[in-house]
Amino acid sequence: MSRIVQRRDRDIYEITATARWDEKGEYLGHICVVKNISERKRAEEKLRESEERFRDLFENATDLIQIVSPEGRLLYVKPFMA
Repeated sequence: MSRIVQRRDRDIYEITATARWDEKGEYLGHICVVKNISERKRAEEKLRESEERFRDLFENATDLIQIVSPEGRLLYVKPFMA
């Protein structure tokens, strides 16, 4: 079982708990792992915002916009220009 929680100080944690059983099927307890993922989540949000700005610019520009690989292969052309 895994769960994401955000504390009041805005840090974000991923908590994973796994039940442990012995060979007879008797419950031994849980192993819990708590990982601070705040920085990763902030980076993901910044990337999402950047991609959204790029997409808005790319799709709303009136000029021809294309993406070309270093080898000269056409990777993407703005849809209405294709």
